[in-house]
Amino acid sequence: SVTPGNVTGHGIRIDRGSAVKDQPSIVNINLQVNSNAAKKSLQQLDRKHSSHKKYLTVQVDSGQEATQENLDKL
Repeated sequence: SVTPGNVTGHGIRIDRGSAVKDQPSIVNINLQVNSNAAKKSLQQLDRKHSSHKKYLTVQVDSGQEATQENLDKL
């Protein structure tokens, strides 16, 4: 969902998605276009696919320690 914390001035957002089935500590992190994006190309993507379309999904272990080493693994 769109919140002040995940909206950028670039017309895209990063949303925390659902947990992976049978692996509750693994969550999907999704890159999505904002419905109010200023760039024309992003507006066109939104009209074609909706602001709910996930353009990129990364699975992250939310139970791991927040270290530079674990960040580098992404």
